[in-house]
Amino acid sequence: MDTVGMILVTMPIFMPVVISMKIDPVYFGIMVLINMALDGLTPPVGMMLYVVKAVALRIRRWAMSSKRASPSSPAISGHIADPGFPP
Repeated sequence: MDTVGMILVTMPIFMPVVISMKIDPVYFGIMVLINMALDGLTPPVGMMLYVVKAVALRIRRWAMSSKRASPSSPAISGHIADPGFPP
């Protein structure tokens, strides 16, 4: 489930409890957003993890195919921005 869907499903349940326990709603909202961001990074769903992996593989293939860099070069690790990317 994506972040917006999780918030729409859970907030009507949690907000009355948060207010009755006298927890600051802004603080609670920030904690919820941090937890939702971690949800996108960790398995089993972890969609952001798959995106980062795909982009990293594409950058590595591009750098190796252009014969501009060796595997230990800063271009592969993202330290040098090349205006020629993407090919």
